[in-house]
Amino acid sequence: MRTYEMVVIMSPDIDAKDDKKHRQLVNKLLGSYAEGIEEFGIIGKKVLGYPIAKQNEGVYVQLKIKSDSVRISEIQKQMKLMPEIIRFMLLNPEA
Repeated sequence: MRTYEMVVIMSPDIDAKDDKKHRQLVNKLLGSYAEGIEEFGIIGKKVLGYPIAKQNEGVYVQLKIKSDSVRISEIQKQMKLMPEIIRFMLLNPEA
């Protein structure tokens, strides 16, 4: 089991202060693929450096999760399919 750090840029349509909505989206996203969420933090709504999918702003969410490396590819596939997620970055700081 490894620990991964993840930053997700979500659609600005979701209120940046609505912590409950962001947690629901993350739980829906991770589902059974991650063993647990160690840290969850909303950085806030920020202006993007360049437009992504015709969006100029995004809500940044930072996560630290535990998961197997095999399940990480499934998490990445799920993130690409969710319309609420504009961009994401997943890192393994132990590597």
